[in-house]
Amino acid sequence: MKYNKYFVFLFAISVVFFSCKTESQLVNVTNLNEAQGVRGYSSLYALPKTVVRVNVRFVQTISKKGPYSKYAKSLLGVENAISRNYIEWSIKKVDFASYAVPDTNYIYIIEQGGSLNNIGLSLTACGLISSVNALEVNDQKYLGGNAENYIETLNFNPEEEQINKMDILDFNDVPFVKSVQSQKTEYERAKAMAAKIYTLREDRAAIIVGDGYTEAMPDGLALKEIVANIDRLEQKYLSLFTGKRIKREFTYKFDFLPTTPKKITQAILFRFSKSKGVVSFNDVSGSPVIIEINSFQNVSQIKKFNNKQEYLKRVAEIDDDIHGLFYRIPEMGVVRLLIDEKVIAERKLMLAQFGEVHPLNPVYLNGAYSIEFYPELGSIKQITKIK
Repeated sequence: MKYNKYFVFLFAISVVFFSCKTESQLVNVTNLNEAQGVRGYSSLYALPKTVVRVNVRFVQTISKKGPYSKYAKSLLGVENAISRNYIEWSIKKVDFASYAVPDTNYIYIIEQGGSLNNIGLSLTACGLISSVNALEVNDQKYLGGNAENYIETLNFNPEEEQINKMDILDFNDVPFVKSVQSQKTEYERAKAMAAKIYTLREDRAAIIVGDGYTEAMPDGLALKEIVANIDRLEQKYLSLFTGKRIKREFTYKFDFLPTTPKKITQAILFRFSKSKGVVSFNDVSGSPVIIEINSFQNVSQIKKFNNKQEYLKRVAEIDDDIHGLFYRIPEMGVVRLLIDEKVIAERKLMLAQFGEVHPLNPVYLNGAYSIEFYPELGSIKQITKIK
């Protein structure tokens, strides 16, 4: 009984297959790597693979000690003066994005003939399939281009930018004080400058509170401007003791193209040093920053189904030499960025090449249907009957 049911099932598959083959035999879709020759007018389209783009916002802090830093506590009572020159880097923000490029292993040729040689095939600029016989063509733009296995760092060249130079900070904006420069030793100069700072503070207090001698004191905006000027001058003089610190931000883009579908994919995206920022892969002073993709493997059942269908066709000796369109069913995954095994950012993304390639019934290429795709994923958006 089980044998009879199995035979009936295989016979049903054969009937369905051959019933649609005669109607659509003028159209055949073949992988370009397997094509033996062109039998009629042909069009090409490609399925996409997903490139993960990581935008990282870095903060660089440059600290430079003042020429009188060692006297900051003794002469001014300042406890937290910068005591050494140093540069410190940190990661402020991480964003994930993605874009599609053609997958060179999945370029297909559409062979057509007879009255069916005018299939309305719409492609993106880089050859990704967008629609077939679309009722309306949306003008959508997608990044694309040729791509191989790579991890690429964009808009970053530390040698050219010289971003780790201490001389970006100096004390040339501090006004010249003749009484200070006339002193012979460093300590005497520091002491004279500290006295100048105390004088400024006394002058400011006298203006704000009043000194008991001056009858006419400025008020309103004039008073605020005078006090502000004294504050700015004091800060410049004070920087000779406390030092200077500035912060700059840089955004670098890293592109990662995963190839082989795995449960977990890991790679070093870049190396990061707290003192140098982004360094070369050969610089072991930088900690490896790992990009990790954890695949949900939701489409594994589809792969099992396809394998079973191929097996049944072989058993039934079905000559499956006519194919309709091939499309992708993408996989969902979680992309993470890690430093020292600590996750600093993550996001869910659809990954085209981690999914499954699935054939569409060739009957949908007989001119009676409109098919729209998601070009960046290669998946079907909708199928509409137009006749």
